[in-house]
Amino acid sequence: DYSKVNSLIDIGTGAGFPGVVIKIMYPNINLTLLDSNNKKTKFLEDIVKVLELDNVTIVNDRAENYVKTHRHEFDITIARAVSELRIIAELCLPLTKVDGYFIALKGNYVPEIKLASDAIKKLNSEIISVKEKMLPIENAYRSILYIKLNKKIDDIYPRRYEQIIKKPLKWQCK
Repeated sequence: DYSKVNSLIDIGTGAGFPGVVIKIMYPNINLTLLDSNNKKTKFLEDIVKVLELDNVTIVNDRAENYVKTHRHEFDITIARAVSELRIIAELCLPLTKVDGYFIALKGNYVPEIKLASDAIKKLNSEIISVKEKMLPIENAYRSILYIKLNKKIDDIYPRRYEQIIKKPLKWQCK
């Protein structure tokens, strides 16, 4: 229930989806839109101004840098079409408050969950639920994964992006 959410960060927001849509529906939320592409963040500044949205922060940075000053700050961390689940879990969960949620919007999630289950545990989290939706025109499945952060994550995470890509957490969790 987003009406009870105070803070939400949309990682790799691109054109502002789903963050801006959620903000329109739930104006009570303090929204942070994070993207490493300067052109996209400039576009978002214009969109927020045109829509007259309050309490929206637009950040041009990478998640692994932003977390250094915003660790465990957000009730909800959300990512859509950013990367594979092992990678985005390591980038997003350290931004999430304890007892908060990382919501991953994915396509076919089954193979990713198998790869990411060890990483999610290592990051003191668990998958609480998965909701599947069928897109009407495309006839394609989309999945929404709700991952709860149970306790603070070790400060070594997230690692540098190059390390995350080269050696995803699954392979370290033995």
